[in-house]
Amino acid sequence: MKHAPPQRTFKVLLTIIILLFVIEVGVVVAFRVRQYEKAKHPAMSAQELKAKLQLAACDKRALENLRQVPEELASLSVAQKIGQMLMAGFDGTNPDFILNAIRQYHIGGVIFYSGNIISTPETQRLIQRFQRESCRINHVRLLIATDEEGGHVERFQQIGTKPYSFSNEEWGAYYLDNPDTAFAGIDKQATETAHTFHQLGFNMNLAPVMDVLTNSANTVLAKKGRSYGANPQMVGKLGVRYIDALQSQYVIATAKHFPGHGSTIVDSHMDESVDNSPLSLIETSHLEPFREAISQGVEAIMIAHVTYPVYDDVPATLSSKIITGVLRNELGFQGVIISDSMGMGAIMKHNSVSCFRKAAAAGIDMLLVGRDPAMLPQAAKELKSSYADEELPDSQLDETVTRILRLKAKYCFPMDDIFTDQ
Repeated sequence: MKHAPPQRTFKVLLTIIILLFVIEVGVVVAFRVRQYEKAKHPAMSAQELKAKLQLAACDKRALENLRQVPEELASLSVAQKIGQMLMAGFDGTNPDFILNAIRQYHIGGVIFYSGNIISTPETQRLIQRFQRESCRINHVRLLIATDEEGGHVERFQQIGTKPYSFSNEEWGAYYLDNPDTAFAGIDKQATETAHTFHQLGFNMNLAPVMDVLTNSANTVLAKKGRSYGANPQMVGKLGVRYIDALQSQYVIATAKHFPGHGSTIVDSHMDESVDNSPLSLIETSHLEPFREAISQGVEAIMIAHVTYPVYDDVPATLSSKIITGVLRNELGFQGVIISDSMGMGAIMKHNSVSCFRKAAAAGIDMLLVGRDPAMLPQAAKELKSSYADEELPDSQLDETVTRILRLKAKYCFPMDDIFTDQ
């Protein structure tokens, strides 16, 4: 038997040793890379993974719904289209007024106030019943809204589950010393608010307030801590942070009160409110947070019942110069424009004649008619009359309703099977 030469044997052994060394180095390097990647991108918890899957499911469903909007619009009668422009409120927990409003006026939304939200099961039952009836009668789901701003203005006092809640004023003050943790806190508040909304059945928050508080004697904002502060850049940053966090969880955010309620003294809930600020202050201060919100994709903007003589001699809600001229044309906002409650003093005491008709002509997409049972029939009557007189032409009506339907397509689908056990 021949034996391999010693030199050849040595070469073979050396090759094997080198190969083993290379393999070992490769294993060590791969292990270190995995460790680095884990440190850089920590493994998601089961809860985080579930949240990502939930949002992915929402993304898919929203895209599917958006494709159906043209067909959905074509299926609506004129009366149903006009009804989509109306958001009604009600007293207590009796559903009859809203159920009749759905059947007779084809309303597009319902607003809940504190007195409507007395327990989790009761609120869930009301919302489910309203949605079922809207789908049966109009084949369109409802916007279900409330104004959960945080701090003094919050609507879930009576239910067991209440979101983490600080006022805008508190966040503004905290941000000055703790900007990073303030952002994290706002994310937490928005996320918990969204979870509560999903649990109860809400899909639209009439918040955040993005008014710049330039008048410390302001009665509608300062006394209740509703403004982030006097610095427009800070108001914009904090408001946009809340909007992004809320809408990323599939709840509609509404920036308010355009073009700004921060320089007034009189509360527009009570009476006529006038802002005599020069155009330079409005453009450089009050409009700035809204510009930022629009650039970052806010879905809805609420208009203030405030008169700005530098623009017009009527409240912004009734002014095409402000709604169409400034908000649509100058700032380029393409989302849904909603009024503040039309039952407020600034409208009812001084501008009540044909106010719904005038608001629609000015460019309001959705009229918040509030809880007064007499207001809904009047609003529907005025809009129908406006349509008949061609003051509200087919083209404008279809554009308005398309914006509302697109908003609903993205946010108003059933989420019971997606957001569970939050």
